[in-house]
Formats: sequence, structure tokens, C-alpha cells
Amino acid sequence: SQICGELKSKVQSAVVGHYELHGLSKSKLEARIAGLLHEHAYIFQNPDKREGFFRHPIFTDIFGAQWLRKRGEAAGEYAAAFNPVPLPTLALIATAIECALRDYVKGYKEIWRGVNEFSGDSYRGSYDSHLCTLRRQEQKHPQLILKLRQEIFQVA
Repeated sequence: SQICGELKSKVQSAVVGHYELHGLSKSKLEARIAGLLHEHAYIFQNPDKREGFFRHPIFTDIFGAQWLRKRGEAAGEYAAAFNPVPLPTLALIATAIECALRDYVKGYKEIWRGVNEFSGDSYRGSYDSHLCTLRRQEQKHPQLILKLRQEIFQVA
């Protein structure tokens, strides 16, 4: 779908800086991405220590770029529907990050060839896993997850 294509494109541009991938040797790049992908470490503000659940700055940057900016006259009404940020939206962003990281480890040129399709067929399991994790955390810590969703919206 168009939204998935737009989202993947935005995330592909963002992962390099957000996860400090630029200029790494092939072996260091592969190790860095493997570490980020291991048990979804990339969702954490500090992926190495797994601290800051869904608080990595890439979430606010991508959410703002995809859902809040350049929406024309109805921007206020449109944005209100995303405050607080819906859990499925966070799960979709997390899934797009995984897709982009998998692209990047294959080599930057592969990103633009569309080798790793960001689609429901390819990434449904990852999306469902993220959504399930978010919902489980929401049940355990409803106020913390609500605060997270509100802060992502406000910062974006």
C-alpha cells in the first residue's frame, strides 16, 4: 500500500543516523544490526541496555513525519485522531524499522531495489508481535503506556 511505501522510505532514511550505522565496516555493520534486531532491541531508547521501552527517538521522528506534517487544512482534525498515538501505529513503525534494518544489513544499494518488500505477507508476524507486546504492557502498566503514547504525540 502507499502508506507502507511512504513509511518504509522515511524509516530507511532515518535508521542510518538514529542507529549510528554510517561508516561502519561490513562486519561491524552486520554485528550492530544483529544486535539491534536481537529481541527487538531497536525499540528501546538505549538498545544496548534495553532501557526506555518504545522510547527510541526514531519513533517520534517517524510518527511526526508520516502522520503529522504536510496534511493540509484538515491537519488539526487529522492529528487529533492520533492523540494519543494508537498502539497499532507504534507497532507499524517498529515493524518498518525492522524491515529497514534488514535492508541495510544487505547493503545500502539493496534498499533502493525493493528486495525486502514491506508488506503484510512479509511482516505480519513482526507487526503482530509488536502489537501484542504493546498491549501486554498496556495491561500491566496502563498509565505508563498512556504517558508514552501522549509524549510521542507531543514531541512529534
